[in-house]
Amino acid sequence: MPVWLKTRTVLRWIVHAVLAVGILAAGFFIAEKITGMRKPPPHKPPVELVHAVDAVRVLKADERVVLTGFGTVRPRNRVEIRPQVSGRIIRIHPKLEVGEIIETGEVLFTIDPSDYRLAETTRLAEIEVLSAEIEQLQTEKKNVERLVEIRQNSKDLAYREFQRLKSLLEEDRVGSISAVENAERVYLEAFEQVTSLKNQLTMLPVRIKTLQLQQATTASRVEIERLNLARCEVQAPFRARVETVSVEKDQYVTPDQPVTTLADDSNRDIAVSLDGQDVDRWLRFDANSEAPAGGWFRRVENVTAGIVWVERPDTRYEGIVDRIKMFDAETRTVALIVKIPPDSAVNDANPVPLVAGMFCRVGIAGRMALNVARLPRSALIDGDRVYIVDGGRLSVRQVEVVHETQNTVLIGAGVDQGDVVIVSKLAMPIIGMKLLPRLKHAPTDNRDGGQTGLPDSEDADSGAM
Repeated sequence: MPVWLKTRTVLRWIVHAVLAVGILAAGFFIAEKITGMRKPPPHKPPVELVHAVDAVRVLKADERVVLTGFGTVRPRNRVEIRPQVSGRIIRIHPKLEVGEIIETGEVLFTIDPSDYRLAETTRLAEIEVLSAEIEQLQTEKKNVERLVEIRQNSKDLAYREFQRLKSLLEEDRVGSISAVENAERVYLEAFEQVTSLKNQLTMLPVRIKTLQLQQATTASRVEIERLNLARCEVQAPFRARVETVSVEKDQYVTPDQPVTTLADDSNRDIAVSLDGQDVDRWLRFDANSEAPAGGWFRRVENVTAGIVWVERPDTRYEGIVDRIKMFDAETRTVALIVKIPPDSAVNDANPVPLVAGMFCRVGIAGRMALNVARLPRSALIDGDRVYIVDGGRLSVRQVEVVHETQNTVLIGAGVDQGDVVIVSKLAMPIIGMKLLPRLKHAPTDNRDGGQTGLPDSEDADSGAM
């Protein structure tokens, strides 16, 4: 390449570099000018965020604790009908169907009584035969007694004759030895006859007694046959609802074979499981009753219990606390029996009846808790703390939980009258953060101290009543 061409190329690169540096310098100069012309923004002090929260104001008072549990309605009387005799079913009640109602004393089914009636007739005939035999033996006994008396006289005469002939022969040498022996033989025959008749007379009362015992045994069998005849008709022991049926007409049944199951819906109860500690602290026992021997619970007060069928919580029913059924050591719960009156619906003009099998929530009026506040369960933190709005800022308090229900808690120490307790969830709680409380209504309580286990509102305990 010529020298002049190399020189030209170098000069071209130098020019390009100078132009690039000049453009960059001009851009930097213009940017500095524009930046110098812009005014800085006005300075504002930082603003503290205010967090809106839901809260309730603490209202402390004496309140009756409601013990809550669940259980299933059951009839107190449920009977499985089993025949006591065997035979063919000849008649069945037209309403012996599942779900039907049969009145007290109506015949459920009838077993063919022919065999038992024939057996009764046979036994009665046997009694007549035994009566005739006893009468015959009693007549024979009278005849033998008279015959013994006659034979006894003959024996006495034969004995005296024997002694007379013997004395004549021995003392006066009158008579003969053959005559004496003949008289002795006559006497011995008479003696033997008397002895035989006495033995026969002794055995006759035994034979009569044996027949009388046989007669009494047969009479008992007659009564059994009559009982079996009566058992051929099986009656309803109470006004019953038919739960199960496992028999048909002309079917042959045997004793203890299940035929039908009946339930008495007029007499129902619920076995309610309650926490043992709640029972110990809040259940109302009859202070005037004596403690039973053997270490068992005192008799409970027959207080009112509120009942709600979980499938229809808008309908309320009432029951009566009856007794403690058992203590379960595994679950540490106490089973309490609540009786249901025949017509127990309340607060509903057209109630659905409580029937067997309904799963229910039961509230039982317990003792009074003194100076407590009812709060929503959402207010409780870690089981024993609550957030308080104190001077518009967040603080935390340690509290005493007196009693817990499904949706609410009773708080004793730790909160004071008029305190504002937060019930909504805080995403990032910081002690001292500024708050804007939105006051809500506190849960409805049972501060009237009444006897009922029904609350004034579902908010009190959505199922606790």
